[in-house]
Amino acid sequence: MRTCIGCRNVFEKKDVFRVAFYEDKISLDKSGRANGRGAYLCKNKKCVDEAFKKKAFHRAFKKNFNNEEMNSLKREIEMFLETDLKSEGKNI
Repeated sequence: MRTCIGCRNVFEKKDVFRVAFYEDKISLDKSGRANGRGAYLCKNKKCVDEAFKKKAFHRAFKKNFNNEEMNSLKREIEMFLETDLKSEGKNI
């Protein structure tokens, strides 16, 4: 079971995706097995937006990220959600 950093609800691993922080870099972990500290988000665009709004990544990784890093991560997550949810036949 994994806790979403956006909504704080608990989900099975298959229902969330992982963001990893390793060697001072934050990135989407599509495999779910990348090195480093991980934080999980449910596959819901509203929840992702809430996580960015609440600065949940800063809190989860105990680091203040700059706007460029956060904007890049957000674009990466949005592209992932579009392709992943379309392949599952779900609406965002």
